[in-house]
Amino acid sequence: MKRVIILLTIVLLTISLISTVNAIDKSGAITGAGVTGSLNIGSVTESSAGSDTQAQGGNVSFLNLSANVSTIKWHGYVGNVTANLSLGSGSNILFNFGMAAKSQIKTIFASQNSSFDFSTLVGANLTDVDVAFNWTASDADSGSNVFNDGKTTISQLSAINTSNLTAYVKSGSSCTDSMIWPSGTFKATSTAIAPDYIGLLAFGSPINATGMCDYRGNNSNTTVDYELVVPINNSGIATRLSTYFFFLDIE
Repeated sequence: MKRVIILLTIVLLTISLISTVNAIDKSGAITGAGVTGSLNIGSVTESSAGSDTQAQGGNVSFLNLSANVSTIKWHGYVGNVTANLSLGSGSNILFNFGMAAKSQIKTIFASQNSSFDFSTLVGANLTDVDVAFNWTASDADSGSNVFNDGKTTISQLSAINTSNLTAYVKSGSSCTDSMIWPSGTFKATSTAIAPDYIGLLAFGSPINATGMCDYRGNNSNTTVDYELVVPINNSGIATRLSTYFFFLDIE
C-alpha cells in the first residue's frame, strides 16, 4: 500500500510539472473579444486648396506649397474592455464568477487572422509590416518609422517594436498632462515575414486598469482603457476596407 501511495505521488508530481510548463503557452490566456459601440470618430482636418490671385500671362511666380493630410496606411482604435469569467462548457455554466477585475485584462490584440496563433507570439522586426503590406520603408508613415522604439512594455515579452501614441492623464476636469501609450507589433513566427503574409502579424496595446483620457485631450473628458494603431492593406485606395479580429489577454 505504501508503494502505491508513493507511485501515485510521483504521477501527480509529474502532472503538476507538465501543467506548470504548459501555463506559459499564451494561447490559453488569450481569447476572442466581442465588439460593441463601433463608431468612426473621423480623420484630421485636411488642408483647403490655397489660391494665387496674381496669376498673369507672361509672369513666373515662386510658390511653395504645403499640406496637412490623413494617412491612409493606418487605422486607430480607442475604447474600453470588460470580461466575464465563468466555469463550464458552452451554455452549461457550473459557476459564474462575474466580471473580471480590470487589472486581470492585460493586453488587447488585433489581427486580420481570426485564428492567429498566440502560442508562438514574438515581437516583430521593424521591416515586417512594410514587407507584408508592400510599403516603402522610407515613407514617413511606414511600419519601420511607426514601430521604431523597441520597448518591452507589452505582454511581458522582449524585443517588441512599439510606436509612441500620445494619450492624456485625467487631471481634475481636464486632460492636460501628456503621456506615452505604447502600441506594438507582433508575429506568429520567428522568421522574417514574406510579402502579403498579413495573417502572421498582430498588433497590441497594454490595458490601463484605471483608465486615461483619450487622445483628444482637453476636448474630451472620456476615459479609455487602450489606444491602438493597425495597418490597412488598401493598396493606396482610401475607400478600401480591412477586417480586424480582436482578442484579450486575461489572467
